[in-house]
Amino acid sequence: MRIKYHAIIPRCTKILKIHQTNISNRTEVTLSYKIIGEYHDTVPIVLFHELLGCKKHWESLGKTMLNVMKRSVIAVDLRNHGDSPHVSSHKYEEMASDVLQLFKKLSINNACLVGHSMGGRTCMCLSLMAPHQVSELIVVDTSPISTTSHLTDYYPKVLANMKAVDFKHSKTVSKARKDAKRDLKQSITDDTTLFVVLSNVNIKKDGTIGWTCNVDVLIKHFKDIAMFPISTRMKRYNGPTLFIGGQFSEYIPTGRFDGNSDTVSASSYPNIQLNSIENGMDILYFRYYVSSSMKYIYNISHIRKRSAVDLAHIIHGKKPKEGTPIFILHGLLGAKKNWESMSKKIASSMQKSVIAIDARNHGESPHDPSHTYLNLASDVVQLMNKLSVKQIDIIGHSMGGRTAMVVALTEPLKISHLVVVDISPVPTTIVLDSVFPKLLDFMKTIKFHYFKNLVEARADVKKKLMASGVIENEGMSNFILMNIGTKPDKSIGWNCNIPALKENFKYIATFPTEVSGKQYSGPTLFIAGKESSYILPSHIDTILKYFPKAELKYVPGTGHNVHAEDPSTFYNLVTQFLSK
Repeated sequence: MRIKYHAIIPRCTKILKIHQTNISNRTEVTLSYKIIGEYHDTVPIVLFHELLGCKKHWESLGKTMLNVMKRSVIAVDLRNHGDSPHVSSHKYEEMASDVLQLFKKLSINNACLVGHSMGGRTCMCLSLMAPHQVSELIVVDTSPISTTSHLTDYYPKVLANMKAVDFKHSKTVSKARKDAKRDLKQSITDDTTLFVVLSNVNIKKDGTIGWTCNVDVLIKHFKDIAMFPISTRMKRYNGPTLFIGGQFSEYIPTGRFDGNSDTVSASSYPNIQLNSIENGMDILYFRYYVSSSMKYIYNISHIRKRSAVDLAHIIHGKKPKEGTPIFILHGLLGAKKNWESMSKKIASSMQKSVIAIDARNHGESPHDPSHTYLNLASDVVQLMNKLSVKQIDIIGHSMGGRTAMVVALTEPLKISHLVVVDISPVPTTIVLDSVFPKLLDFMKTIKFHYFKNLVEARADVKKKLMASGVIENEGMSNFILMNIGTKPDKSIGWNCNIPALKENFKYIATFPTEVSGKQYSGPTLFIAGKESSYILPSHIDTILKYFPKAELKYVPGTGHNVHAEDPSTFYNLVTQFLSK
């Protein structure tokens, strides 16, 4: 009896402690965690997931960090998520206290904290509450500033739709996830977010199938998730701090680390470093970059922050600040000079500023190893800033059309009218895939050091190009030859960056998945060549998914270069549309 008696005593004591905790309003919970790997006598790296995430999402990156950094790595499930307990409250101060209790349990004196979104705010809160226990701080795509509508408007709808999912007839986890996907795919259009949400469908502790996150509490306390705690206003963390934001994400608003926030200003993090990820949006895209950033904090290597390039351009008509200017973006292997006559005509008749632009790796614009549509879009936005222009009409042909679409989807308030010429958001066409890679390969073989002048170079290359069979149309051949010019070093050669275009062709031939789920609801006109295969009737549903107000006009007797083959009809369509 004595043995049994002693066995019972600790349980009674535990119950008594829990009861006392509730009375004293101490709400720490025992968090679930996974030690991905250990290195003794090192400061550990602790990883915290986003809203509706869990520690499993960090395992791959955690293993990479373990191998690179040679430090212990621990991934944690925050309260009301994953395998951690469900409780009735969900505030950042409480989540930070949960982590401090975990540190005590694991005998962690201090740690490097890496947190994404909700996990990032938990890390910030912890660093301000107990700065001596945080050796370094990495915050991914969130800030102490509560501004993004994507968080305050979108996620309450996601949670409400999750709550409405009925799992009663789901006999297996696989079937439950399929049912949930069916119910949620209309409201959650972003594939990455949908993947994160569906990972919460599993067998619960009571043996039933359902959401392993505490949906009811997350809905009830969403205002606490959306706001950074005011209790940290006067606190300060002096350790090394790195904020990483997606280039087109709204979660770290540009220019808001200026000390004027109504919650926590830059003074809370005096040793802040702010980097953006090129092409980054949110959630899973930052994972590899975080590992690279760890190297930055520990001075193992330097991280180069990629940025937009300064585009070469020519202004026709009025000054850009006078009214809403029109930006014109050319296609692959094109240049601003291809649009000179059309630009002048539109500028003259509409009494507007028309700005023809050379895309990166084309014409007179800088060469850069990166060439994705998000790169090209950021270049356009930088040019707008340089010209002090707040809103534009934008016309884009082919590659320039996709660039224009991405600008409209990522910066919708900056676009007044969108005109897309003979391209769609549907990835690839047979012509694009079959002709351009061969053409780029051919262009790469040309040696220019034998030629004395441009006339001789163009004549010889034209002869070789027509003999190669890559191009059978003389008009297309003459278009390609316009890329031969005098380079900055006075030598003759291709003005376009052939190696970069070849290396990035897979991105040029597809539409970026990073803009999935986004919409531009402004006036939109698609102009297609009737004889072209770049915009097919089957593309219309996808076009309307991104651009619900889109019109589609086919120009009879024209192919891909509508503006050059029937400039009169093209001009009339564009000017009438822009005048609305």
